[in-house]
Amino acid sequence: MELLPNSVTRPDPKAPHSNTASHPSMFESYLSSPLETIIGSLDDYDWEYITCHDVTEAYNVLSARIRAIAPLIVYAEDPVPALIPLEKQATSLARALKRDIRRASVNPSHNPKPSALDESYLSEISMTDHDIQYTIDLSTLCHHSLPRELSELFYEVIKITSVTDLPTLNASKTVSLVYWIIQSQQLPLYILEPRKTEIISALRYALNGQRGLQAKCDSLKAISSLLKRQHALFATHFLGYLFTILTNLAANEEECRLQACNALCGLVLAKFRSSDFPHEVISQEIHAFLKPQIPSKDYKTPSREEFPLHYHLMMAFNPEPGDSRDPVWAVITLACLIALSDRWLYTRVDFRFFANGLFPAFDHKRVEVKQLAIAAWGGLVWAFTSLPATHPAWCQPENADLPDTSLGIKGRAFRFLKDDIKGEKGVLLVRGLLLSRSGGDGVTASLGDVSRALLVIKTMIGDGQASDYEVGVRVLARLLSTFGSTEAKTRKWDEIRPSMDMFEGTLMDASSRKINDVAQHVSTMRLDRVRALSEAEIKRHWMALVETWGEAVERTLALLLELPVSTNIWFCQEE
Repeated sequence: MELLPNSVTRPDPKAPHSNTASHPSMFESYLSSPLETIIGSLDDYDWEYITCHDVTEAYNVLSARIRAIAPLIVYAEDPVPALIPLEKQATSLARALKRDIRRASVNPSHNPKPSALDESYLSEISMTDHDIQYTIDLSTLCHHSLPRELSELFYEVIKITSVTDLPTLNASKTVSLVYWIIQSQQLPLYILEPRKTEIISALRYALNGQRGLQAKCDSLKAISSLLKRQHALFATHFLGYLFTILTNLAANEEECRLQACNALCGLVLAKFRSSDFPHEVISQEIHAFLKPQIPSKDYKTPSREEFPLHYHLMMAFNPEPGDSRDPVWAVITLACLIALSDRWLYTRVDFRFFANGLFPAFDHKRVEVKQLAIAAWGGLVWAFTSLPATHPAWCQPENADLPDTSLGIKGRAFRFLKDDIKGEKGVLLVRGLLLSRSGGDGVTASLGDVSRALLVIKTMIGDGQASDYEVGVRVLARLLSTFGSTEAKTRKWDEIRPSMDMFEGTLMDASSRKINDVAQHVSTMRLDRVRALSEAEIKRHWMALVETWGEAVERTLALLLELPVSTNIWFCQEE
């Protein structure tokens, strides 16, 4: 069974010594010396022969040697001789580990012999990505050699957070290590489930700020990590922390805002992966938080003190000199709030808050910011498609003369979305309008939905820029592309929900290349994902199609462009 996380890099088969008998992993004595020192210290209570410094050095040597051979032994198919001492001495090694973990909560003033092990917490913790990767490898090896004792070791680690005043000389660093273990070690369910209560308590204590700023940020990271990997175990409990997480989105400290966004991403993933997620309740809590954060039209320059979240979102797109606010954080934050608000965002707080928050992203100089904003806008369309069509006006042809108050919730939402359909936004709206209302594999949308889809295409063709016109023509061609074929009858059409790649919680710390790759992926709007009209729909909307096609021809002649042959609706009529 492969226990390493997906992020662990597989060893290069061409690496030197990978298949030679002289490699250190082939010798049973390779780990024996440091193990003998650590285990021998169990019987030397007075540190007479083995000092605490000796034990510290033995841990360092053991760790270094395991790191050195880990890339080559993790995927070994045959038993590795170097691990034999670990297997034989697993119980004794676990006793020593538990003893030394407990040192974090032992007051050295009550110990007649303060040790170098306690002093080691003064050293700075500086880990590169390479170091962290090897630490994960080491953790995995412990999973192999200490399966029964691992739960008890983890319990000893968690207990450190329950001590109000740690006697260690650098207590904050000790606590940070505990939260780092929770966040990074990807412990299996059988380890986490028995300690769920202790984990939740430890994270709540840090979220309340009682452990300081760093512990609060570490706990937000841990919440994000646990929701991604064990949402069924923790989602219900962490939903109780939602308001605290939202509050930290508007914190003065940038790191708090970033990690609060990561935690919010975890909740979005749990929402779409859970069968019993309380969607409406969470939407209510989101909007209870947002209501005082949205400035009225009377505020020309909303202040940071009165509307902190609005301020930080806007400043992320227009930073002052030396300001490190990240526009990627702002877009992902808005995408999370949209996804968690669900369709109820159109019924409570002014939904224009979300759109107004995204508009600066579409004009941003960084291409990836624009692309992420398109994906976030897709969340607004997804929420719109989830609205029930209960108002009488929705069943009638669109009437531009009707005031918003006469349209109902869905009509007002459509009118708002139709007013901004540049490029991919128009394609997203057409695709959403043509989805089956049942969410299944049906191919006939309601009469009003097809009519409104054609209205969007006409707007793209007639009112937009040349690039919008070209997109509109391609969408029109797509609607007619399966006439006489079986695709419209046999293909299943998926819902238009937000892309989960945006919420994996790694973009804000990722390299520019990864951000670009993800942004391009989540913003790409493939035309073959727009449902083509069935023959019955083409006949029913024939006059509207002719009118739309005619406007496309007129615009083509005006712009001296070429109309695609596939858009010639007379081919459909001849069939």
